[in-house]
Amino acid sequence: MDKSLYFLLIASLFMSSRTWRYDRKPRLFGDKVSMKAILPRHRRVQERIVELHNRMRSLVQPPPSNMLVMRWEKSAARAAQKWADSCRLLEHSSVDQRWHDQLGACGQNIFISTHRVPW
Repeated sequence: MDKSLYFLLIASLFMSSRTWRYDRKPRLFGDKVSMKAILPRHRRVQERIVELHNRMRSLVQPPPSNMLVMRWEKSAARAAQKWADSCRLLEHSSVDQRWHDQLGACGQNIFISTHRVPW
């Protein structure tokens, strides 16, 4: 194998391994959005989340025949934060772990990115 090609292969493997992070807590990049503006413990942020969620749901095509308007549920938010705090990288919790006494089994979404996202 050509030495320059071998060096390029090793360098690319090294660089790709350096992009993977083992941090359990994501880092926020930049200062475009303040933490106060996105933390759901603030009532105004909760209202905005619900407003945007309901707006996006209303745009579904074909339109649903019986879609309920969502509202903020404090106990569900507490449970979701508890699950998020104990979440392991790319591992879904079992249905038992995501059980809410009043709401039943709750869903779970996982997002990970190797680069900064615009939101």
